[in-house]
Amino acid sequence: MDAFDVLILILRIGFIFLLYFFLFLVVRVITRELDNAKYRSSPASPNYPEESDSIKQGVVVEASSGIGRVLVTEIGSATTVRVGAIFELSPITPIGRRATNAIRLDDDLVSGEHALLSWREGRWYLSDNGSTNGTYLNGEAVLQPRLLNWGDLIGIGRVRLRLEP
Repeated sequence: MDAFDVLILILRIGFIFLLYFFLFLVVRVITRELDNAKYRSSPASPNYPEESDSIKQGVVVEASSGIGRVLVTEIGSATTVRVGAIFELSPITPIGRRATNAIRLDDDLVSGEHALLSWREGRWYLSDNGSTNGTYLNGEAVLQPRLLNWGDLIGIGRVRLRLEP
């Protein structure tokens, strides 16, 4: 076997590897889309607004808590919200892609159950729920529950939310 034959063999093996890698990526995208379609087609929990309420009712999604709200400042590739949308917060506010979240963000980088805003002892806390792409507070990764202040920027995928009183 000379050097040319070895080169041809390496190129064939590389091509087969790339072909199988491509097939893996296709299957991964298909399973993600099927999983997301399952959540989109299921009815929303009666305790939370339906996924299109923020678009149907203008920019405000109503809740009865009055203990704070978040304002959408950037939307990334999300289509269920728009810049300027306001979400009133409840004492426990889950954020993510799934329809069961109080704040549903369908950005590509948002996990199904991405983050949680919780009201404890008169203060807001932000925690990451083991998301794939992380949760950020004022540009810093949230690795454990973090205390929030009014005006803080929360980064979830490519969506940015600002905490307001």
